[in-house]
Amino acid sequence: MEIARRALAAEIELAEADANRRYTDHQRLADPEYRGDFLALNGPGALFCFPGSDMNYVSGLGFDDRPDLSRDLDRIGAFYRGHESSWTLEVSSLAHPDVVEVAALKGYRPGPFAHLWGKHLARTEPAFPASSVHIVDVSADNAHRWAQTAAAGFGHGTVDSALEKILLGFARVPGTLLYVALDGSGAVAGSAAMAIGPGHAKLFSGSTLPPFRGRGIQTALLHHRLDQAQIRGLDWAIVQTDPHTTSEGNVARLGFELLYSKLTLKSPPGAPQNQGGF
Repeated sequence: MEIARRALAAEIELAEADANRRYTDHQRLADPEYRGDFLALNGPGALFCFPGSDMNYVSGLGFDDRPDLSRDLDRIGAFYRGHESSWTLEVSSLAHPDVVEVAALKGYRPGPFAHLWGKHLARTEPAFPASSVHIVDVSADNAHRWAQTAAAGFGHGTVDSALEKILLGFARVPGTLLYVALDGSGAVAGSAAMAIGPGHAKLFSGSTLPPFRGRGIQTALLHHRLDQAQIRGLDWAIVQTDPHTTSEGNVARLGFELLYSKLTLKSPPGAPQNQGGF
C-alpha cells in the first residue's frame, strides 16, 4: 500500500511540475513581455513568476531513485538568485527522506504544511446531489472573466491584478477546465478549475465571492468537478488545502482521504528575502 501511495504521490507531484513548465511556455507565447521562467530538473521543476511571488516554488523533488539533491538544490538557488527572488521548496512527506536533511544543511528553514487529499473515483457514486447552485462551464474565450472572479474571491472582493494575471495564465494552459457557480438568482457567486493529469484531476482555484459565502458554493463546485472527472474516466480527484481550513472540512465531508502532507521549506539566508504576496 505504501509503495502504491508513493507512486501516486510521484505522479501528482511530477504532473504539477510539468503543468508549471507548460504554464511558463504558454505565457511566453501569449505575452511577449512575460518575464517568468522555469528550471527543469529531469522531472522536478522550479517556477519563477516575479520577485516576491508566492508562486515562486519548486515541486517534484525527491521522486528519483538516485537523486543528486545537493546538485539540484545548488541549481535551484542559482536560478532564483539570478532572478533576485526568494523561493520555497514544497516537499512531499512521501518523497525521498534525504530531501529535507540536505535542504536543512544548506540553510533552508521550515515553513507551513499543506495537505494533499484524494478521492478514488471508482468508489464514488455516479451522480451527486441536486443543488440550487448552477455550475457553468467557461470557455477559453472567457478565461479573463473567470480569472477576475477567482481573484476577487481570493481577495475578499477586490481584485489583485498580479494574482489575476497568474490565474489567467493557468486558466489558458491546455487541459485546464474552468467553471463558475451561479446562485439561485443567476448571480456569479464563485469559481473553480480542474486540470487533467495522467489518471487524475487536480481541483484548484476554488473561490467564493464574499456575499455568497456559507451557501454551499464550493461544495457544489466540488460535486460538479468530481462528476466531470468521473465522466472522463479518471481514477483520482486531487485537492491541496491548508490545514484546519473550511476547504479542508469540505473535502473531508465529501469522502476525500489525506494522501500525504507537504512541507514548505523557505529559501536559505543570503537569498533575497522578498517572500510574501503575489
